[in-house]
Amino acid sequence: MNTNNYISKLKETGLKVTPQRVAILKVLNELNHPCADEIAEALKKELPGLSLATIYNNIETLVQKRLVSKVLSEDGKFRFDARH
Repeated sequence: MNTNNYISKLKETGLKVTPQRVAILKVLNELNHPCADEIAEALKKELPGLSLATIYNNIETLVQKRLVSKVLSEDGKFRFDARH
C-alpha cells in the first residue's frame, strides 16, 4: 500500500488525516502484529517526538473505525493488525 491508500482509508471513515495516523497504518502494514512499543520503535526516526500515549490514542481510534484489529496475545500484550 502507498501513502495515498492510507489517506483514502482515513477519509472514507471520516477521520482527519494526520501524519501520525498515516505513519501508524504504514507500520502496521510492514510489521507482523506489532504491539504499541514496537510501533513506537519503528516510528522513532520518522516521528521522533511521537509519544507512546499518542500512538495508543491513534490506534484506539483506528480500532474503533475498524481500520485496525486489536488482539490480546499470549504474552499479555495487545497486538495490532491493519485490516485490508
